[in-house]
Amino acid sequence: MSLKTITSLLLVVFVFGFVSSYPTSDTYDEDYHPQEQELYEVMDLDEYHPRERREAFEDVQEEEDEDDNIEEVIYEQPLVRERRQLFGGKDGRHQQIGYKAGPAWGSLSHSGGPITYSGGLGVNSPAGHGLSGSLSHTPGIGGQGSVRGTVGLVNTPNHQLSGWAQHDRNFDRHMRRFGPETNSAGLNYQHGSGANAFLSGSKTPGFPSTGSVGGSIPLNRDLSVSGQTNFGQGMKPDHQVGLTYQKTF
Repeated sequence: MSLKTITSLLLVVFVFGFVSSYPTSDTYDEDYHPQEQELYEVMDLDEYHPRERREAFEDVQEEEDEDDNIEEVIYEQPLVRERRQLFGGKDGRHQQIGYKAGPAWGSLSHSGGPITYSGGLGVNSPAGHGLSGSLSHTPGIGGQGSVRGTVGLVNTPNHQLSGWAQHDRNFDRHMRRFGPETNSAGLNYQHGSGANAFLSGSKTPGFPSTGSVGGSIPLNRDLSVSGQTNFGQGMKPDHQVGLTYQKTF
């Protein structure tokens, strides 16, 4: 896949994400109260699950019963889910800073050498479908490009199953195709309790096919156990088991 093709796909994803960010009349449920549609537009709840939209409306409706100044309540709510985000961090010598606005993001990073410029786009639907792409370039060295598509197979409050496919490509310092591409695909499962499982495989021409399978199960609110097996052609399976502890203050 050439740089021109990846750039064209990213442009299509950006236009689709920009257009889909505006709710239309057919995104509303027919049994919604007219005032709920107004709330839906003001709060930009098009990415919410119908149940979450209903809960958001009921919360504001309760406030309306206590205070007639409903407009003030509505405009306080969007502060909870801001679409614009400044992100960054430092991990050893690696430093990164970036900005995300809607479906698009961009970042600058380095590890003591030349700065790497990265950017991407991503759109997702409430049903679990999605399309994303990214492109990075380090002057004088080269870059990478990636396109990924996701299809939601099961999407209920307690079970989410999705399938995905991804194409990765390397570029030289002049951003021309360099080396073989890598094609990957897999399945991801998420349970409402927090348990998850995955299965994936990848193929790079000239190299053995590889794959991995694994998952994790929460033991309590802070501790979970996970396991993963990596395998491939001519490779001895590599099994890994571990415990993860995370405390939220």
